[in-house]
Amino acid sequence: MPAELEQDLVEWIAAMQRCGMPVERKYIIAKASTMLAVAAGRSMPTCTTPMRILTSGWYRRFLQRHPSLSNRIAQCIARVRNTVDGEGTSILFNTLEKLFIEMKIDGMRIFNMDETSFMPKTARRKVVAVRGSTNVWRKETKPSFHMTM
Repeated sequence: MPAELEQDLVEWIAAMQRCGMPVERKYIIAKASTMLAVAAGRSMPTCTTPMRILTSGWYRRFLQRHPSLSNRIAQCIARVRNTVDGEGTSILFNTLEKLFIEMKIDGMRIFNMDETSFMPKTARRKVVAVRGSTNVWRKETKPSFHMTM
C-alpha cells in the first residue's frame, strides 16, 4: 500500500477515535483493502472480481510503520453521559430550584433513589488508538438510561 494511502488511513483512525468511535483491527483491514482496490482502479468487489484482502501480517507491519498508533482497550460511555455540559446542568438545577420554591417543597419530601443509575458492565473492545491518549472512549447507544449528577 502506498505511503500516502497509509497516512490517510492513520488520519482516519485518529478522526474516528476523536468522534468516540475507535476502530477495531478488522475494520482497519477492511478499510485499507477498499482503499487499495479503489487506488488500483478496481470497482467495489463482486463475485467475478473479488477484492484482494490485506492480511494480519500487513496489519502488524502497518502498526510497526506507524508508532503513533497502538492497541488499546476502549471504555464504554453512554452517549447521553458524554453530552452533559455545564449549561445543561445549570438549567436543570435552576429549574428544580424554581419548582421547589413555587411548590413549597421542603427537605422532608426529597428522597434519594439513585439505585437505578448503576448500569451493568458492558463489553470492552480492543481498538487501535493514537499513542499517548489518556483514555479511549467508545460511545454506545442504550434504549433507556438513568443518569445521576
